[in-house]
Formats: sequence, structure tokens, C-alpha cells
Amino acid sequence: KKMPYYAPIFQKRRELKKIKTKILVREGRGVKKNNKFNEYRFLPLDIPSPATINIYDNKVAIMIWEETAQGIVIENENVNKTFQKYFELLWEKAKR
Repeated sequence: KKMPYYAPIFQKRRELKKIKTKILVREGRGVKKNNKFNEYRFLPLDIPSPATINIYDNKVAIMIWEETAQGIVIENENVNKTFQKYFELLWEKAKR
């Protein structure tokens, strides 16, 4: 909803580069089913989610979806590894 113009372009670029993603979303959100580029797992609806976190390369990008979107990119190998571990823990606990 917040990125109606850019989101489809970003997704198309990822698919052209054959980049696969694992995506955690809250239950009840209208998402597509798993496909060859996206694998979804679901967290309880009562977990607040005002931000999107992308973990890639040696970076962590955090987007905060408020009236005016804000973002921060942290380029640090140790921070990246820490966020990867957090994600892996949530991924294992999330519903398929």
C-alpha cells in the first residue's frame, strides 16, 4: 500500500536477477502463495510490524512506514550477521 509505484518494479528486478527471498508476514495479510522467487512464513497478527527489514550483502535496511516513510541502511558485517540470526530464529518459529 505504501509503495504502489516502486514495489512492482523492485519485484520485477529481483525476478530478472533470479534473487530468491524469504519473507515473514503477519497472519491474515493478503499475500501470494510461495513461488519460485518468494517463500512466505507467517507470524501472529498481534506482533506489531511498523517497519520492514531487509537483510542483504553486508547491509541491513530498515524502512519505517509512517505518514512520511523513513529509512536507514547499516553497512556492517557484524550487524548483518546478527540480524540474519534474528531472522533465522523467527523463520523457524513462524507458521508455514
